[in-house]
Amino acid sequence: MKLDNNGIITDENYFQDREYISASMVKQALQGSKKQFDYAMQQSIETEAMLVGSAFHAMMLEPDEFKKLYAFEPDMDRRTKAGKAYIAEWKEQNQHIPNHVPGKYESMLLNMQESLNNHPRYKELVVKENGEFEKINLFELLGTKCKAKVDYFNTKNNYIVDIKTCQSINVESILESIKKYMYGVQAAFYLDGMKAHKFYFVFIEKKAPYDVLVIDFVSGLEDSRKAYEAGVKNIKSFDLLKEDGYHMFNRIIQI
Repeated sequence: MKLDNNGIITDENYFQDREYISASMVKQALQGSKKQFDYAMQQSIETEAMLVGSAFHAMMLEPDEFKKLYAFEPDMDRRTKAGKAYIAEWKEQNQHIPNHVPGKYESMLLNMQESLNNHPRYKELVVKENGEFEKINLFELLGTKCKAKVDYFNTKNNYIVDIKTCQSINVESILESIKKYMYGVQAAFYLDGMKAHKFYFVFIEKKAPYDVLVIDFVSGLEDSRKAYEAGVKNIKSFDLLKEDGYHMFNRIIQI
């Protein structure tokens, strides 16, 4: 069942919020114990790889927002006095832009953007007039409030498109990534939550020739569905442990 957002979950609080369960939280809950889950949820450090990935998604899906939120730092030698001074001046001039992407990634991201924009299947699937880009959706699964920030949702034909970067579109490499990062769990979680009919993964290489592979993801959905259900149940059990611990603490204090 879909739920109204009304500003409850925003880009600013999406990762900090714990009331609504995301696919990432589900995947983390399948990894181990409550202690491991709580530790992972407390980590808020954005790695360089995460920054570059977020920048590319913005370039592809929200180009106007990209210009407001991201800027490429000059790619130059910072070991020299002149280089350090130039970078410092650049940062001062661009302090109004919150995310500064190392300049060494600029060429790569622009080549990826060009390759993806020119791919015929991608252009068929991602139609601006028929869809929503990077929208936060709230819904209920298994009696639990959930959330998903969907790359692209075609509201006319009811399908989802999710962009993934990769080293190679070699089939074995892609299958390994799907298994390693539990992409199937995400697909099943999104499909059921959004009541969508189809889910497409679009893989784009991070190196020349920046090739693209589009997958109509249907394989293993039942197993993936069972996995996300188990993850949601794990999170519920973690919350119960937290509540039990709280009540036990109160009983000890009262005694």
